[in-house]
Amino acid sequence: MRMEPAVGQISLLIAPGAISAVLLEMIAELTFRSRVIILDGGNRFDGYGLARALRRRTEDLDAALQRVLLSRVFTCYQMLTLLSELPQQKEPLIVLDMLSTFLDENVALHTRQDLLADCLIQLQRLSQSAPIVIWARKRSISGVEDESLLDIVLESTHKVWHFEKPQPQEKQLSLF
Repeated sequence: MRMEPAVGQISLLIAPGAISAVLLEMIAELTFRSRVIILDGGNRFDGYGLARALRRRTEDLDAALQRVLLSRVFTCYQMLTLLSELPQQKEPLIVLDMLSTFLDENVALHTRQDLLADCLIQLQRLSQSAPIVIWARKRSISGVEDESLLDIVLESTHKVWHFEKPQPQEKQLSLF
């Protein structure tokens, strides 16, 4: 499946814990068109995986990696601050594991929901000039808070790509 983010839209990728190879391939492809800005909300950026994806496309790995700008985000407050400070630009913005920053139990749920809504307003602003992709990590055990936050994001997205963890095939056990 080929994912193609578009200007004027916020795309959402819902996938399990490991960043999907599809997302790394998309980032690598975008890197050859322009710089790519990545905000990593869950400390999930796979630099080696991206380097492998880039290496399949070019021998000049250093130049390709120079076009990737990475910022790590640790709290929901930092997420809003970073998004608010980003100027409108043409470079694609990828937000990795965005909802992880909003699962802080030390911040009241209604406050986190309000901050998330404000972040989505900023993403809407930024999407007017650049493609935006949000990766929301599908947790093996999701709680009510996870679902309520994901619902807020789903209301603001234009495209949703949903990937599930591959299920192992069941084997018929032999009788003897």
